[in-house]
Amino acid sequence: MFEGDDRFELPVAAATSAALESYADRPITLGIRPEDIGSPAAEQSETVGRIPSRVEAVEPMGAEVYVHLSAGSTRFVARMDSSCQLRPGQDAAPAVLPEKAHFFDPDTEEAVGCLFSRRQESSGCH
Repeated sequence: MFEGDDRFELPVAAATSAALESYADRPITLGIRPEDIGSPAAEQSETVGRIPSRVEAVEPMGAEVYVHLSAGSTRFVARMDSSCQLRPGQDAAPAVLPEKAHFFDPDTEEAVGCLFSRRQESSGCH
């Protein structure tokens, strides 16, 4: 989850865009799974957003690497392929596919938009 006052821009999936309109002037929490930050699919896509960040630590785990990053005061982890060449202290901008970004209302903690929203389960949207 990304929570804080730090700002960066990511493209938004078309299916999520309308749901986010009511948050135009309100805080929102961004959630991206570690395996979706800097994934091979994202890095090869032309329609991605990037998170300007600094590498804080790198943990080799065999077939994958956990890369600890910071974007301002926000810290997050990316799970990347073991061929990752990032090192602590480097600037990085890992890619994120728009459809892998999830948004949450910071007050209710409910998902904004279709995915996982309890309010929309009854409408058949899972």
